[in-house]
Amino acid sequence: MVSNTLDLLLGTSKNPLHAYLLVGKEDYTKAAAVRFAKEIVCEGSKDCNQCKLIDSNSHPDVVVIEKTGSALMVEEAREIIQAASRTPRLAKKRILIIPDVHLMDKARPTLLKTLEEPAEETIFILLANSVPPDLITIQSRCLVFNIAKKDIEGSGEVKKSLENSARSDEASLRCELWKSIPSRLDNTGASIAILVDELMASVEQKLSEIKKAQAEELKVIDSSPGDKRSISAMKKQVEERQRRELRRMRNEEFRDRLSDLAQFYLDRIKEVSVSAQSSNRHYRTAEASHDLIAYDSILEAQERLRRNVNEPLLLRWLLFRLSGIEG
Repeated sequence: MVSNTLDLLLGTSKNPLHAYLLVGKEDYTKAAAVRFAKEIVCEGSKDCNQCKLIDSNSHPDVVVIEKTGSALMVEEAREIIQAASRTPRLAKKRILIIPDVHLMDKARPTLLKTLEEPAEETIFILLANSVPPDLITIQSRCLVFNIAKKDIEGSGEVKKSLENSARSDEASLRCELWKSIPSRLDNTGASIAILVDELMASVEQKLSEIKKAQAEELKVIDSSPGDKRSISAMKKQVEERQRRELRRMRNEEFRDRLSDLAQFYLDRIKEVSVSAQSSNRHYRTAEASHDLIAYDSILEAQERLRRNVNEPLLLRWLLFRLSGIEG
């Protein structure tokens, strides 16, 4: 009996189509995609080696495409084309899981062309938070499933995914650290140096858990059965993916925390605007002007971050700008 959307998706695994679009929150769609990939390649045994490789993110034929920026770029779309054309090594099918398709812009035509001319042995699983109008053409090339939390409750993959993303307390502490910046700036280089050290440490703390998981992943590969040459090639491929993943996570953390800081100033601007009728109107107008400059400086820092700048130097530049404003 089919009980939910995930069951419908899994029901197509025996004779899968070439492209699927899973729509919903990323934690849910990614978990559903991994579960579906396992259903396709599973050998049927309780101790299935292919399922183990997927669990350790090291299956050579189940590839999660990792973007380096906020969205997949044209160069990364070309990598998808190359990956799609390769012959499966262990499984009968090669599965490409592509997240954040709703954010694609310039890379969308390249992906569309690949979907229109798919390799026979390749299955695409596209993930999107929503289906904007400019995604309709890609949607028409896929079998679409809307994935909700109820669909994947009890799934080992989603449980693992939610555990990794549910560190809300730590995220809240990092958010508060960045929002404390304005109150801690005192127009001295010493306060800026201390803040930069703390901000960089908070980013490294988040990445440390990812690095641990990556180290465990490499251990699994080292202990995998097979000849040394195949294991070495697999390990090299995984290490490259891990580097991209770390770079992406690092950029996302800086962008998210800068957004927290920008929101702090934006809230103050709104607050001043609401109280503009007070007796200190001129003072409040000047205060709002300072906050606008601060807000613009943070947006500029976010833009500079796209160019792979030195992060501590970028933070010092930003904090000096904000320090002058605060004073």
